[in-house]
Amino acid sequence: MVGAAFETVTLDGSFVRSQAFIFIRSPLSFKYEIVYNKSRMILEVNDMMYPYMILADETEVVHSQIIEEDNKQKIIVNFERPTEDGFDSARCELPDYHWIEKNGYSDDEIKFFEQLLQSNAHLLYKYAANGGIQIA
Repeated sequence: MVGAAFETVTLDGSFVRSQAFIFIRSPLSFKYEIVYNKSRMILEVNDMMYPYMILADETEVVHSQIIEEDNKQKIIVNFERPTEDGFDSARCELPDYHWIEKNGYSDDEIKFFEQLLQSNAHLLYKYAANGGIQIA
């Protein structure tokens, strides 16, 4: 949890003087808590990531829900592998196959991920539209 002070916030077009701002981040959601005098307002943006598969090298592949942006449906696919020092991570936006992040993975591994995405994109979109893979 990280806290930061700020002076004003816009609520419904008006400015309100605020005493504190608290930002809480978990892997699945972001919460913004605004405290004004003794009242609270909590804004929550869910950035759900759904599990897709785990590869032989322990890379976990997860994907977002469908994101509507500029009249385009996109999804974000994350690749993450544990290391001794933390995690290797890569993030790709579909349908453009635009790599947002590539940390710790080799160029050959990224090429493999891109091939995996190209052959699985239709499934990733299907699962993203349905709230992840429905098992059981």
